[in-house]
Amino acid sequence: MSELLEQMKLLNEDHKPDGWPAVRMSEINALVSMIKSQGEQLSKANERVKELDQENKEFTMLIANLVRRDDVKTDLLQNPTFEKASVQLNKFAIEKKIEGMQRVLDCRELNLSQGEIDTIKLMQEQLSKGVNDE
Repeated sequence: MSELLEQMKLLNEDHKPDGWPAVRMSEINALVSMIKSQGEQLSKANERVKELDQENKEFTMLIANLVRRDDVKTDLLQNPTFEKASVQLNKFAIEKKIEGMQRVLDCRELNLSQGEIDTIKLMQEQLSKGVNDE
C-alpha cells in the first residue's frame, strides 16, 4: 500500500495536473480500493463510537437511578468504584474518540487539508483537556 502511495506522490511532485506521464489503470484501481476500504473502516469505527456512547449513556442513567434509591445510595456512595463509575465511563468514551481522531490523522490516503487537520487536532486537544481535568 505505501509503495503505491509513494509512486503516486512522485507523479504528483514531478508533473503538472493535466500532464504526462499517464498512470496505469491498475494503480487507479488500487487507490480506489484503498480509499473504499479506509471509508468502510472509518464508517465501522464511527458506528462503534456511537454504540459506546449509547452504552455510556445507559450505564450513566443506571448509576444515576441507583444513586437516587435510598436503600442503595449509602452503599454506593461509600464505594469508590461505584462512586466514580460514571466519570470512568465518560473518560473511556472520550479516549476512544481521541484515538479515532488520531487514526483519521494517521490515514494519509484521506489527503486532508491543513484546515481539516488543524480542526481535528483542536478537537483532540479539547477532549484531552476534559479527560485530564477529571
